[in-house]
Amino acid sequence: MGKQHIKVVILMIVLAISGQNAFSQCTPDTGILSKGVFPDTLTSGCVGEDFSESFTLVFYIDTVFSGYTLPIDSIQITGFNNLPAGVTAQCGSSNCTMYYSNPNGIYGCVTLSGSRLTPDINDSIEILFTEYVTFFGSPVPFTDSRFIGFTIFANNDTSVVNVANTLSVAQQSVSYQWLDCGNGYSEIPGETSSSFIPTVSGIYAVELSNTNCTDTSGCHFVLVDNILENGYRINAYPNPASDILTIDLPQTMQNVSIKMHSAMGVEVMKENFGEAKSVNLPINLNPGVYLIELSSGNQLIYRERICVN
Repeated sequence: MGKQHIKVVILMIVLAISGQNAFSQCTPDTGILSKGVFPDTLTSGCVGEDFSESFTLVFYIDTVFSGYTLPIDSIQITGFNNLPAGVTAQCGSSNCTMYYSNPNGIYGCVTLSGSRLTPDINDSIEILFTEYVTFFGSPVPFTDSRFIGFTIFANNDTSVVNVANTLSVAQQSVSYQWLDCGNGYSEIPGETSSSFIPTVSGIYAVELSNTNCTDTSGCHFVLVDNILENGYRINAYPNPASDILTIDLPQTMQNVSIKMHSAMGVEVMKENFGEAKSVNLPINLNPGVYLIELSSGNQLIYRERICVN
């Protein structure tokens, strides 16, 4: 296209990667008079996190073609290259076409949406469009494109290993915060290194954060000692269990409460007994590893890992 006048066509595109598929309300920045994409790079996204950001495309409203100054009749967004997987485009106008409607320019909105970001890495997204002018009564199309930078960062490595009751992560050069899964994923004060040595039995995870993304590991059992300070010796069998888990207590105890948690820290069973010396628990759980806790009154007296076949 030839030399273009200073008047502009402004097209606002909203990049709204979220669970919503409805059209977004977008307001173009009409204070921008230069041609181009503003900003030219979007805030980067992270796998598993929603993302929403807006940018403005600026076009001139007329052009010089074969020595004639011709107004641009309309602009149509025709597609996107390097669009992240799972993201779709919805236009605010029919056929993604914006028409000249006032002396200040042509305005339109497009929404790109997706439920979740996937691990694609995109240095830039290419926006394809066609500008239409009328030349001696015939429409003449001009194809063009613009680029905007956008990167989806891969997840942090959230793998955790347990060696001699020391939990460690391999991911380096990030921030760490260890969490208590059994207490609503609450932060454990002062535990901000790549390794964590629990002092009490429980279920733990770690949150890893870098400049761009935050990820949380799965929860991991740590059994410090299944015989607590009171010295009670309690036997739970068979382990692994399938249908019935039997728990033998050293003596008849009052107000016995038994809880089981999944590896994610979710309570999956709770039974209360006025008094008990031996308990048979029906096991109706999916195969996996569970943490069982037994209390008498308000005193926790036993923890153990139980495998369910």
